[in-house]
Amino acid sequence: MAVWVVGGGSDIYLHKGGLMKLLTGQALIDFVRKFCNAATRRIWIVSPFIGSWSDVRRIIGIKWVNNGDLNFRLITEKTAMSNRNQKTLYCICDNGEIKSLKGLHAKAYIIDNSVIITSANLTGTAFFKRHEIGILVNKIEARSLVQLYEYWWDELCEPVSLEQISKIVKKKGGRFREDALGQHLSMLWNRPKDPGDPYTSVTFEFRDYNKFMEYYKDFASIYQNLQRLWPKASLYFETDAFLNYLYHHAPGTPSRKFRDVNPRVLNSDRRKKEIRMYATLFKKWIATGSEGVEEKLYRQRSSAIIKGLLNRNHILQINRKDVTLIADQFQSLNSYAIMKAKFLNPKNNSISRIRNAWYVLLYGVDSLPVKMHKCNKMLNFFGKSSIQELIGFCMPTKYPARNRNTNAGLRFLGYDISIY
Repeated sequence: MAVWVVGGGSDIYLHKGGLMKLLTGQALIDFVRKFCNAATRRIWIVSPFIGSWSDVRRIIGIKWVNNGDLNFRLITEKTAMSNRNQKTLYCICDNGEIKSLKGLHAKAYIIDNSVIITSANLTGTAFFKRHEIGILVNKIEARSLVQLYEYWWDELCEPVSLEQISKIVKKKGGRFREDALGQHLSMLWNRPKDPGDPYTSVTFEFRDYNKFMEYYKDFASIYQNLQRLWPKASLYFETDAFLNYLYHHAPGTPSRKFRDVNPRVLNSDRRKKEIRMYATLFKKWIATGSEGVEEKLYRQRSSAIIKGLLNRNHILQINRKDVTLIADQFQSLNSYAIMKAKFLNPKNNSISRIRNAWYVLLYGVDSLPVKMHKCNKMLNFFGKSSIQELIGFCMPTKYPARNRNTNAGLRFLGYDISIY
């Protein structure tokens, strides 16, 4: 025997398998937002249509943005992509993964271990202008849906990259069928407060940093399981040398062209095979000791110099000589002598500006992408690569140095990160 209790947009339905909660109207909106704000493990969404970035922020909040501990996945349908939701898709790509399932019609929200099956797409039209229903299922049924999601994700879906989104959107233009059908509808429910756009002060070049770190950690883990040539040095120093080898010294310099072309598409097994093959060549190259071979202590010495000069108690007292010594350690600046000269020119950057910019970068209270953006805005001719090399030298166990060689190497190994 079933019992319905109706009231306030939220219904309770009791059945023999346990308690199910029906969510409609304002209750559905508030419930999804509340659970997403509290998520600590995962947010997995199935939705054929995706709304504008401002509407999506109101529906699922932004706590998942820049949270490296939270796994964000979206299964959608490529045919629904347009310039209307391009920024939403970019933001999800930066902080999670998107896959496309042809013929998708289902809608579901998996938030940690809670599962909502619903009629509502992840759009403002669905949540704010339509009469939708969602069911918070019991634990047994939730596990079944998680398993189904994993099956779709692993076996039926195809990955969607940043490059693919750009090409699809450019080809289709502004067509966005689902929202067009709802333009005439009136607002039915109160929209949650917009938490704000976390990317308003972050340039495109830095907003993908968390995605870069996710991929880099995966690459470094694979490499570490194969070999360590310099076990007393930071793992990231060794992997940086390996990526530099792929760009400058490996037979055919295989990663160089990936500054300008799309990343390779490699599955996990193929990626491991490639890393294993080139790691073996890298080890043999290091052992030759010939001219041009990476010197294992170079990065450690540079790190010690920079950390000593830029510790919290000394950074605001550094002088021009200190700045020149620090600049001498960067691959990016030394590869472009004219940029290094322009950066060091007092007419372009006063000593106080350099002190303050580096202090903000290393000891500011904002998220790292925002701090990197601020540093980039404060300094002339320092550049994105130098900023990320500085981070890598100062915190070598936490962050790798990143420059164009790094990006090209990861793209050669099949990681879809942006280039600059």
